[in-house]
Parts: sequence; C-alpha cells; structure tokens
Amino acid sequence: MKVLHITSSFMPPKIDGDLEGSKTSNDDEGIYSGARVGGFASVIDGMAQNLTQYEHHVLLSQGMTIPHMEQSQYGEWKGRKNVEVRDGLHIHYFPNSGDISSLTDVHYTFQGLLEQAYEDFQFDVIITHVVIPNMDLSQVSKKCRWVNFTHGSKNNADLPQDYMDLIDTNLLFSDYQRQFLKDNSKTVVLPFPVCTDRFYPRFPTTDSHFVWCGRIAPEKKIIDFAVRFEDEMPDYSKLFVIGGPDNPNWKFDIEHSDLEKIHFLGRKFDDRLAEELSKHGFFVLMSDYETYCVALLEAASAGCTVYAIRRDGLEWAEDLVHFVPDMDSLIEAIQPENLVIKDSHELVESQFSWNALKSQYESVIGQPSNTH
Repeated sequence: MKVLHITSSFMPPKIDGDLEGSKTSNDDEGIYSGARVGGFASVIDGMAQNLTQYEHHVLLSQGMTIPHMEQSQYGEWKGRKNVEVRDGLHIHYFPNSGDISSLTDVHYTFQGLLEQAYEDFQFDVIITHVVIPNMDLSQVSKKCRWVNFTHGSKNNADLPQDYMDLIDTNLLFSDYQRQFLKDNSKTVVLPFPVCTDRFYPRFPTTDSHFVWCGRIAPEKKIIDFAVRFEDEMPDYSKLFVIGGPDNPNWKFDIEHSDLEKIHFLGRKFDDRLAEELSKHGFFVLMSDYETYCVALLEAASAGCTVYAIRRDGLEWAEDLVHFVPDMDSLIEAIQPENLVIKDSHELVESQFSWNALKSQYESVIGQPSNTH
C-alpha cells in the first residue's frame, strides 16, 4: 500500500552541519541536518519509521518546497530512477518546469507533477500536510483515499467546500483547531505522536540551564524573554536557543544583540535535537499563541521540566507542563527558589508516543479504495 505525502515544509538531506560556535548559527546554508524541518516533516518521518506496512513517498519541488536552493541540486523527474530511500521514506526529487513567477504558478506546476507521479506509482492514499489553494485534486482523489492533516490553524480556516468534499478524513492534532474550520463533519482529533525512543533522556543533568526550541520569530517572544533573562536572572549563566530565524531581519537583530547569556545553537533535528534537549534541565515557552507546539512534547520526552505561558492551543498539555499566565509570572516561577522538577517522559510515552497512537493512525490512513 503506497502513501504519498504532500507538504511545503520538507528539506532534502543534501546539506549537513549546523554551523555551531557562532552567535547566530542560522545561515540558510548548512543548517539542515537530516531531511525534515518543522512539525510537518516530523510526523512524516514518524509515520515512515513506525507505520512500516505502508510504503511512504514525498515529492520535493524546488519552487513548491525549497525555493531558495539551486536547480542543480535536484535530479530530473524520470520516475523511479530518482527516488532516494531514507529511513523508510521514498523521497522524489524533481525540478520545476518553466518559469515560475507566482505562488499560484507553483501550485499548478506541482499539480501536473503530482498527476504524473500518480500515473507512475499508483498511490493508494494521499496525505496533504499543507493547504493547496487553486489546485484541482479532483481527478487524483477519485483514484485513491485522501487524508488532510491540519497542522496549523489560520492557514486552514478557508478550506473551500469542494476541497472538503473530496477529503475522506480531516485530521486535527488538538480540539482547539476545530474553531478554525468551517466544516468539521470529517474531523478526527488525534495527538501529535513523538518518537519517544529517540528523545529518551540519555544525558541527564542536574544543571539548571534553560533551553528553548523553535522558529525564531516575533510572536515566539524568545528575544523578549532573553533580555529579561539577562537582566533578572543573576543566578543563571546560560540560555540555549535551538532554531533559526524566519527572515534575515531577525538574523540581523540576533547578531547585533548584546546579550551575553544567550547561546544560539542553530537548527537541530532527530538524534542531534534529542541529545541537545536532554542536556538541559528546563524548557521555557513564551509564545503569543500556539496551535499545538511539538517542541514542548519533545522537550518533555527528553526529560526537561517545562514552564510555559498558558495558551489555548496547549490545553492537551495540562499534565506535562507548569503553566503560568504571563511573562512576569514565568520570570518569577523560574527563579531558583521556585523551581519544581516535573519529569513527564513516562507520560509522553504512554499518551503521545507512536507505540500508544499507532493503531489510531492506521485507522485514519485506512485501507486502499479505488473509488469514493
């Protein structure tokens, strides 16, 4: 049974290294260790490694998926010849055809390649991990089952009705996401699964260093927190940041900051992320909003005690996290005299691991069907 994943947030394992040692470690080159970035690809990797009765495929396009990379880094689309298999995942590389001048053009180009891919491989299930407006999947969806994974919130709010009519199942990771969909008639809610065997706390430490992981963006408030950490936490010497900025402006801000306690480690994935998280005692989360937050789960699985500002999208994490109402409360809660250890690894294992959720995901993917 063949499953095709469609996503706009997947990186090929072509470039390695994190550029550690500098204050930024965030350049667009050399930061991708492994073939994934973000929650989209984390769940794809997990499915490929744990739902092994399926044959998992993902399509990579220069324009649709990684527009900043050079055309020369890709093979041509010639069917099975250009399939790279990594950890149970079949990665298809192909260039764009023609001159892509807009996002809409990219969607239409990707549609043609998708239809060609179906003719070549006859997929039984398509799983979309991103909303694809202006893209007609009606012909392909008649031939196979279609499951939509709603990773985000607002980006899925305007799913057109004809899109929803074609989907067999719309999977959400949190009840909070329901409010962003106009149609919940095909909704199934399942927790986001974590490869807990990878994130086992292998290097426990009694050091009270703090760590944060994610996209460095204004709404994440990491720089705001770092400034207060620098000024109001005299007993702590280091705050480690795993991740990279969304745009060059944020890179500039980080390079020119005068913060001495903050250490940028660059992006890390898979085993390297697990190793880094497990070196630190406490994980902090202070975003303006969160739809789900995979990093919180990964940190808890790695043995970190998690402190987080309460957000609506985190209602599922009540037993995993020390919640506080705002930034002032967070600063107070993590003062040395107030810290309380909370080991949540076993809870993550029992409720959020692939072992716990495997059968439910198999039900969502379902059996192959030739017609709706």
